[in-house]
Amino acid sequence: MRLDRTPLDRVNNVAPMAMVATMAVILVAGSLAWTHAAWANGFVSGADDLPLMEGLGEIPDGALVFDKPGGRIIDVQATGKVTRPQVVTFYRAALPQLGWVLMGQDKSALRYQRDDENLVIYLDGGGNDLTVVRFTLSPRSVGAEATGSD
Repeated sequence: MRLDRTPLDRVNNVAPMAMVATMAVILVAGSLAWTHAAWANGFVSGADDLPLMEGLGEIPDGALVFDKPGGRIIDVQATGKVTRPQVVTFYRAALPQLGWVLMGQDKSALRYQRDDENLVIYLDGGGNDLTVVRFTLSPRSVGAEATGSD
C-alpha cells in the first residue's frame, strides 16, 4: 500500500468507475432505443401499455375505448401483411416484459392476465395474405364473464 497518494491518484481511481457507469447508461439507452424500434407502430388505441406490432395498422374508426373506475374496456382491430406465427411470436416475447402472463393459447387466440385485467388477442386470416388481429382488454371480472373463465 502506498502512503504517498496524491489527489490526482484519487481522480485516477474514480475515472474507471465513472467509465463503467457511463457504459451502463449507454447500454440501457441502447436497449430502450431497440425496444422502441421493435414497437415502431406505437401502441394500441387506449392502451399505452399494449404495443402495436410493426406491420399492423389499426382499422380506422374501429376502436372502442372506455376507461371507467372499474377498469378499462378496449376493443381494437388491426390488420396487416403479417403471418399468424409472426404475431404470436411478437406478442409472446413483448407482453411478458410488460407484466402480462400468458394464460392460454390456441390457434385463434392468445389469452393474458395482468393485475386485474384480461387481454385476449384474436387472430383471423383475411384475404390477400392479410391477418386481422383483434385486441380485447377488460377488467378481470368482465373478462371472466365474457370468456367463461376465472
